[in-house]
Amino acid sequence: MRIITGRFRGTKLMTPDGNTTRPTADRTREALFSMLGHGDYRALVKDGHVADICAGSGSVGLEALSRGAAHATFFEMDRHALAALKANITKCRAEKETTVLPIDARKAGKPKQPCDLIFIDPPYHKGLAEQCLESVLNSGWMARDGLVIVQTHPEEPFECPASLEVVDERKYGAARLYFLREPADK
Repeated sequence: MRIITGRFRGTKLMTPDGNTTRPTADRTREALFSMLGHGDYRALVKDGHVADICAGSGSVGLEALSRGAAHATFFEMDRHALAALKANITKCRAEKETTVLPIDARKAGKPKQPCDLIFIDPPYHKGLAEQCLESVLNSGWMARDGLVIVQTHPEEPFECPASLEVVDERKYGAARLYFLREPADK
């Protein structure tokens, strides 16, 4: 696994020991950031604040920093994933522009600053996507006009909360990505 482009381009990332985490595949990340690099989404990454929820190795948040995000906050509580995440931040020399929260995303707490882009990738088939999403929304993590991307297994059910709408949905291999925003008429 590596950073695809930007200032950390080619940096090989450490993956957590064991099988408790499932890193977002390079192909999926490349497709995701290709979408985010164009149109309405572009401003969310460039100079934006990003939250990588259930971060694992931190590949999504570090990719966002590599492509110009101002700050990334990582939520991760698995000790093996946390060790890999911290090693990857150090490898990218990104300590000053990152915050690591070793907490359960279902108990997010208040942010220092709302995030323009939130990526939620909880363990598959455990019903955690909605719980993590509800927690970060209720705690004020999403900036006005922000975007939340939820990754699930393609066959896993996902219910979008009434306060948001699905503006796009994509399937890449063993991942389905839901792009969520506040309704335009809100």
